[in-house]
Amino acid sequence: MNNKLNSLRVGKASENAVRKLFILKGYREIARNYFVHRIGELDLVFIKDDTVYVVEVKSRHLNDCFGGPESAINGLKRKKIYSTTSRLIAQYGLENYDIRFLAGCVTHNSDGTVVKIDILSF
Repeated sequence: MNNKLNSLRVGKASENAVRKLFILKGYREIARNYFVHRIGELDLVFIKDDTVYVVEVKSRHLNDCFGGPESAINGLKRKKIYSTTSRLIAQYGLENYDIRFLAGCVTHNSDGTVVKIDILSF
């Protein structure tokens, strides 16, 4: 399998693993891969109690020397996430909810198997 296809497969598996974790903890999914043209995309969006949780999923190989998955959420990426979230909040009428931004940081081994998931605020 070429690297691009493998990367997509691992990314999708990582997103599915984070999604499953949130659903098992009682969060209700309201959007997945929410896309706004020329602004950005939100990987996963959940609601629990009075809070909207926007989750950016990042994965890295166990032996990656470029930093953990969380290092991929830089200033520009955050700006896109915040702008896209504003659109989602307006579209879904969620203005009265608190909003939390989380990173679903997935570490995987060489065959793509998830080794660890950390959920971090950003």
